[in-house]
Amino acid sequence: MMLASGSASAVLLYGDEMDRAREMQPGGTSFDSYLAREYRDFFLFEADEMYDWIDADYFAGKALSAQEQGNVQPEDPADWDIDAAHMPELSSARQDLLAAFSQGGKEKAPEAAAIAQAKYDCWVEQQEEGHQPTHIAACRQDFIAALAEFEDAMETAEAPTPEPETRIVMGEELARTIVYFEFDQANLTPTGQTQIDGFVEKMKGRGLQDV
Repeated sequence: MMLASGSASAVLLYGDEMDRAREMQPGGTSFDSYLAREYRDFFLFEADEMYDWIDADYFAGKALSAQEQGNVQPEDPADWDIDAAHMPELSSARQDLLAAFSQGGKEKAPEAAAIAQAKYDCWVEQQEEGHQPTHIAACRQDFIAALAEFEDAMETAEAPTPEPETRIVMGEELARTIVYFEFDQANLTPTGQTQIDGFVEKMKGRGLQDV
């Protein structure tokens, strides 16, 4: 999908939408805001470094759509001219991404979700071009890493907040026991000693160490 050269006519042909996207300043913390930022970065790379005006214009459009309308979907590899040998892996990866979305991933981890979608589209775009193995491998690996981070972020968001530990401080009157001595005796009877030992263990079990 690349033009033969970065001619002035090509720049003019695709300039309007790319100019709008170039001037974007995506803000906010929603999935669509993060996605607009990711697509803007990708289109700038395609335009300024790869001189791929067609794909740059296309992803500039996705950046604008993410910011202005939302509900921008990851690319369907079936819509691209990709060698059939690579379709199963790309299709499976897309299903994994959509499955995470269906579980509320865009809301639970919006930034990680947006990065994963943009990296997937990068992989699709590079796989169609098919002549830069290092770029294909980089986009593929970036997606795999981004999807893993996305799924981890979802798990963190789903983890229940632990209840704060509650310690019951017993009043002084609850930390007493009475032991009776034999008449006119100062030594504990075996029964009294057993009673004290049991009381000490009971208090330690309730968190009172200085018994």
